[in-house]
Amino acid sequence: MDFWREILLPALSNALNSVVLLLPRLLAAFLILLIGWVIGRIVDGILCRLLRRLGVNQLAERAGIANLLKNAGFQRDFSFLLGKLVFWSLLLLFLLSAAETLELDALAQTIQNAVAFIPNLLAVVFILLFGSLFARLLSQMVRGAASEAGLEFADGLGRMVYYLTMVVVGIMAVSQLKIQSHVLDIAFAAILGALGLAVAITLGLGTRHIASNVISGIYARKIFLPGQRVQWGELQGELVQVGNINALLKTREGVVSIPNRLLTEEVTHIVSEAREEN
Repeated sequence: MDFWREILLPALSNALNSVVLLLPRLLAAFLILLIGWVIGRIVDGILCRLLRRLGVNQLAERAGIANLLKNAGFQRDFSFLLGKLVFWSLLLLFLLSAAETLELDALAQTIQNAVAFIPNLLAVVFILLFGSLFARLLSQMVRGAASEAGLEFADGLGRMVYYLTMVVVGIMAVSQLKIQSHVLDIAFAAILGALGLAVAITLGLGTRHIASNVISGIYARKIFLPGQRVQWGELQGELVQVGNINALLKTREGVVSIPNRLLTEEVTHIVSEAREEN
């Protein structure tokens, strides 16, 4: 009886008092989470519909992010992803308030750090979205300009510009995460170096024949003049011009384009000189 009266009863009484004192806080924390969940769901739904009407999904498709999400197994659209990101961000704010209500300082500090990280995460999303769109537009511009210039490697050059731009966009996105890592810096430097080397090799191989024809054209214009009748292989006709890259030979079958390199390297006979105009 002494044990029951002196030890056990006071312990049970203290525990019951603690529960009674904690119960209002538990109820308040539960109500805070419930309100946060309801508000988050409402904002999520409104934001998803608004983003779809603004054409964010189409923008994500043009930027290539939609295909990237599908390849990763994410079957919903980009607006749904942004809506869920906002939903969980709001829920974290209410969870922080609930933890402070329960005086759970360690949990509150952890949630506060996560909440402080949300703007950086949103910045990463928008950098990737608009960076991908810019990379595709820049790639198309370079590909179009290279095609108009007659470069055979226009498609490869466009892809190279796209990947190089995406590496820069990726570096900008990762920098928003505040990750300080020398290994990461070395990895990015290695990627940029490898891409730069690949671009140099691609341009070198792709412009090799063009450079050869341009140089050969300088010597060909000193030897051949417009109006001369020349024979190149089985072709014979009047030389129309010697351009920067190729020469034009007018034959009975029509005008033939001959690369300047072949005009100077192979045997070309001058059948008759150009006729002088009176």
